[in-house]
Amino acid sequence: MSDSYKKEVEEFKKWADNSLGRCEDFSKGISPRPRYERPYEPPMSPALKDIIDNTFNYATRKFKAKQRPMLDI
Repeated sequence: MSDSYKKEVEEFKKWADNSLGRCEDFSKGISPRPRYERPYEPPMSPALKDIIDNTFNYATRKFKAKQRPMLDI
């Protein structure tokens, strides 16, 4: 396995342990511990970034088109 994969698995384990602990804290009636924050932002592939950008742009255009008839009144 690659080092980046092993690193992501470790990050997931930390997140999962923290999430379970937060649920236990809540069920016991105590203030939940803080959410787990990643110490870094993982790199995003160019293809995934393009998909996200295109989806956001499509949704924005649809929303504006839906609002336009209301603005014409």
